[in-house]
Amino acid sequence: MKKGGDGKGWRIEYGVAGFNISSYEDDPLYQIDEANRRITFQLKRDSYTPVAVLKAFMKIGLTLLPDEEIENFPHLMNWVKSTDHSRRFADQCPVIRSFHPGPMPNDLIAVFILRRKPHVTNYPYMFLVLGYGNEVFQVQLPSEQHDLALNGQSISILPFPSPVSPDPAQYGSCRVQVLDLTGREVVKGEIVPVQVGYDVAVHKTGPDAAPDASQR
Repeated sequence: MKKGGDGKGWRIEYGVAGFNISSYEDDPLYQIDEANRRITFQLKRDSYTPVAVLKAFMKIGLTLLPDEEIENFPHLMNWVKSTDHSRRFADQCPVIRSFHPGPMPNDLIAVFILRRKPHVTNYPYMFLVLGYGNEVFQVQLPSEQHDLALNGQSISILPFPSPVSPDPAQYGSCRVQVLDLTGREVVKGEIVPVQVGYDVAVHKTGPDAAPDASQR
């Protein structure tokens, strides 16, 4: 991972010895908490349109639907395919994000398509649950045919439990938040804090040197 373009840059690389982090002292990318052996990165996201991210989640869900379910989502399919992000749809479909602190495999992806039971009428019809790394996202796949009766109702939705979670006593409990990805305006320059723990940090100085850390 690196910052390109003009001006001062930074770089984060991962190898057999751990993370190697390069940045300028007067323009730091991170803050080190040596007492607790933690590094907090302040990373800038690329520009994005929130509703386009929501469409991307829902497109993943649609591609995983069984063939017999396709006929239940014509309106959602048309909306996802549309490049006109001003078109109103799925404005009441928040995304539940769960974050599980601690070491997690970065090459593990888990995905579920969940459908409500036939006798249930007061709950959304279908959900996509997508988990990778430390994050799990739960996204409703709205069906006008099956969810129309829910319009205007207040619904309580529980986050889906992660299939794998590090010891909460050691790393902390799961943190859950609700994301609103219905915005139609482009978001620019958003700063995202990312915190990692480490076992050993080695500080280097000089024009060709960089501090590095071995991640726990």
